[in-house]
Amino acid sequence: MRRLWLTFVAVMIGAGAVHAQSQVYPNRTIRIVVPYAPGGGVSLLAQIVGTKMSELMKHPIVVDNRPGA
Repeated sequence: MRRLWLTFVAVMIGAGAVHAQSQVYPNRTIRIVVPYAPGGGVSLLAQIVGTKMSELMKHPIVVDNRPGA
């Protein structure tokens, strides 16, 4: 009887762990930080990559230009 109880407890713990991992990733907006001023070549490239990633992942992606970052 004890072995049956331990098996039951182990299955319930395993089921809880699987449920906790089933969250959708990413659960927030993805940010691409560009360390240069907007309008440059790196910013343009980040916009192109961000747009394509957004289409493929079906999740919003924001390009954040921060000079000196």
